Amino acid sequence: MSDEQTSWIGEAMASPHTPGPWTAYQAPGGMICVAPQNRIAVADCCDMGDALLIAAAPDLLAALQAVVIELGAVHRSDRFSSADDALAAANAAIAKAFGHTD
Repeated sequence: MSDEQTSWIGEAMASPHTPGPWTAYQAPGGMICVAPQNRIAVADCCDMGDALLIAAAPDLLAALQAVVIELGAVHRSDRFSSADDALAAANAAIAKAFGHTD
């Protein structure tokens, strides 16, 4: 795993998105919203399933970051490259969450 692939690690403490946890709820008038507690909505949705997925985004990002860090440490000590594709995909998803594009 190169430094370029994990450039997001230093950004984890200064995340560009509204910090979680986020909650999905049905607002007055029927709109489904996603928001941190006592904050303005970060998303409006038409479907509760989509709202729940969006609400899970901060937790999913944190979990994926932890997996990449742990797998990266294990992988660096391993002589096999079976984790390369999984790590690359995970790093790409994390980078996308931080607004980085290729």
